[in-house]
Amino acid sequence: MWEELKWFAYTNKLNASLVVSDKRRPTANVAEIAHIIGEVEGKDVLLVDDLIDTAGTFKGTVESLKNGVRREYLLRVTHPVLSDPQLKELWTLI
Repeated sequence: MWEELKWFAYTNKLNASLVVSDKRRPTANVAEIAHIIGEVEGKDVLLVDDLIDTAGTFKGTVESLKNGVRREYLLRVTHPVLSDPQLKELWTLI
């Protein structure tokens, strides 16, 4: 509950909407985006994550949101491990 209240406070400060990327992990280091909860049509996207190694969640979320629409994607990460091949893939997405 605390996490949700914190994110609503951030979105209020930023005058933004909160959108959630619902993911599943079928195996270690694999993230599949099940649902995007919320509306991002015509909006820039700020993705926040605590740890990124393979960047699967970020890549999956961006691919789910693209749908031929060009947006700005900003990524904030607390602990960016970023394995080398995935770092190169990130730049091709954005």
